[in-house]
Amino acid sequence: MRRLWLAVVLLGSAACQTNEHSLHLSGDAGAIGARVLVNGREVGIMKELTYRGSDSSDAVVRAREAKLLEDLGIRPGQVYSALSAKVPSGKVALIVVSPSATRLELPLTVQTETFVRVNVSKGVIVQVE
Repeated sequence: MRRLWLAVVLLGSAACQTNEHSLHLSGDAGAIGARVLVNGREVGIMKELTYRGSDSSDAVVRAREAKLLEDLGIRPGQVYSALSAKVPSGKVALIVVSPSATRLELPLTVQTETFVRVNVSKGVIVQVE
């Protein structure tokens, strides 16, 4: 009976573990409404947001914000696009298709929370730290 209980606990624990991580995309206004696909499966549509800046005192958050401003050229009050989705761990194929049919592709290895910048007007998609 103990062995059966232990087997059930171990199997239950394995079933509860996930091999997914968060993928965060930020993009220029040209990516608003873009379809995002991972390994051929749509994981979401990039939404329109208005950039308001961050009031965080965390140095990592501030550095990420500075990189966002530099990569996308947005300032407080301007619109940009964003999407967060759970994606599988490991090597994935990321594809972003804008409403204007611009297709941007990026092979990624997802091991932790992953950040990507999409700049449709420049035809650029990059992973950022």
